[in-house]
Amino acid sequence: MLDDEGLQMLTCVECGVTKCADQFHREASRATGRNRRCKTCRNAINRAHVAKDRARRQESMLRWRAENPERYAESVKAHKLRSYGLTLVQYRALVEEQQDRCAICGDPEKEGWDLAVDHCHRTGRVRGLLCRRCNVGLGLLRDRPDLLRAAASYLER
Repeated sequence: MLDDEGLQMLTCVECGVTKCADQFHREASRATGRNRRCKTCRNAINRAHVAKDRARRQESMLRWRAENPERYAESVKAHKLRSYGLTLVQYRALVEEQQDRCAICGDPEKEGWDLAVDHCHRTGRVRGLLCRRCNVGLGLLRDRPDLLRAAASYLER
């Protein structure tokens, strides 16, 4: 079924409400390409299922993490990057652009340490990638250029 603007509309088998197709999770095995339940209903069902046997779910997740350390690390990194509006590909492009070095001090990335995504807390815009020390330093000086200049002046005395 299509709405007036030509968007695909589907009816949830759980709540019976007709919604735009993007309100349903993708599911390639279905003719519509979408799940039969809307995201709201499916998420509620999943939360109830997990809450029913929380200990078993945690045990299963811990086992999967132990068996798949690389995949787990990648998924954690991807999840974290999404909060900055970045994909893994975009992050890797930034790392390559900065030649695996901190944008402030130029120190190379330490093995096993990812460069931190530096961003403006007001606008959310990504500024670059920093080593942990420089990232923490900016944070401790509250991302304020006037404090950074005052600190540099103090050190140069």
